[in-house]
Amino acid sequence: MKSDQINTVIFIGIGGIGMSALARYYKYRGCRVYGYDKTPSELTEQLQKEGIDVFFKDDSHFVTHDTDLAIYTPAIPAGNNVLNAVKSLNIPLYKRAAILGQLSKEHKCIAVAGTHGKTSITGLLAHIFKSADIPVLAFMGGISNNYNTNILYHEKPKYMIVEADEYDRSFHHLHSDITLVSAIAPDHLDIYGDFKNLVEAFNAFIGLTAPNGTVIVHQNLLNMCCTDISYGLHSGSSYFANDVSVSDNCYHYHITTPDNRVKITSKIPGRHNVENSVAAMAAAVEAGLSVQQVKKGIESYKGMHRRFEVVIQDEKHVFIDDYAHHPEELEVCIHTLKELYPDKKITGVFQPHLYSRTADHAIKFAEALSKLDECILLDIYPAREEPLPGVTSEIIKEKISGTKASIIKYEKLTEYIKEKNPEVLVTMGAGDIDRLVPQIKKVLTAIES
Repeated sequence: MKSDQINTVIFIGIGGIGMSALARYYKYRGCRVYGYDKTPSELTEQLQKEGIDVFFKDDSHFVTHDTDLAIYTPAIPAGNNVLNAVKSLNIPLYKRAAILGQLSKEHKCIAVAGTHGKTSITGLLAHIFKSADIPVLAFMGGISNNYNTNILYHEKPKYMIVEADEYDRSFHHLHSDITLVSAIAPDHLDIYGDFKNLVEAFNAFIGLTAPNGTVIVHQNLLNMCCTDISYGLHSGSSYFANDVSVSDNCYHYHITTPDNRVKITSKIPGRHNVENSVAAMAAAVEAGLSVQQVKKGIESYKGMHRRFEVVIQDEKHVFIDDYAHHPEELEVCIHTLKELYPDKKITGVFQPHLYSRTADHAIKFAEALSKLDECILLDIYPAREEPLPGVTSEIIKEKISGTKASIIKYEKLTEYIKEKNPEVLVTMGAGDIDRLVPQIKKVLTAIES
């Protein structure tokens, strides 16, 4: 079906971060957009305010005959009534990944993949292009703090920037001119079976790059992925950062490109974000932007929602919220906190995400969390999964060593934090822990007054 023949679109699973960006895209194009999701959220509320109808009952009654296109997420179960109604009405039905793949064929495309880092890099790249006044269409896997949205829309973009999702091999639908891979670490082993298959999937994704295209990978991946362009914190890379220092909650460093060297001052915390800015520099320069255009974007970037997001920072409390849900992400988050607040006690709350991931990485999760001064675990957030026998947060707790660890019920967390009044607090996880952030902020702020 041609794009200009699409007038009405339904999204099944519209509340997901990737699905909502695509829903907004069709809304921007003037289509009638409506959708279903299991539960209301801040994101679905926002979509409704933007004129998108969202239904929360698994019922076929709201699926209209005049719908031209249906888009769904793999997280939707086969028995879903909305999905089956779409099928019975013979409405053309596609996965989100297939639609993004089609759009990537229609534009020059920069695709950013990686088991971690991809959301921050995609958001930064989108901001760099926008701040340089270059027409860009960007699909981000998080909410940009610069624009308070997960999409940047332009009717005639010079580039499309997209976060490439490895789950369910979704990124194999994309066709990119510039491909960037930030990290490959064991994850989604329920899909891939083992790490070898995951690496093969990433290399297959790289192989979809246009014949005259560009492939950029983190320096640590050169033994897994074949490319001429790398980035990182070491001078052996094509693009690298060095002279990193921290003062006044800012990171100061230099980025060296094949032809230039530029000084950067960034307010985005963490050495991992220094690396992310090098990745963005590499992709943007390879796309034709100047080093000064990229510098301007890096220094005015405000980060992404729930990526080391500072909720409170004053003399009495520091409260950070982060999406970290993989052991390496926890490690980076906790290391950054220790670098910024070396003399303060750090309390971390972690909500494990998925039974399969918890089973696969319990030891690594425990190793990362053992670096906290106090660790609080919530129950596992199941998302799309059914429970696995013997897999609970207890299998992480029992492996934590050298630090106080406890398991607390979700509904009891805010009261516990009020009682303990932690000096530095971080909440981490990809489930619904973020819904507690406003409550926690309220009780910590009340303690201060």
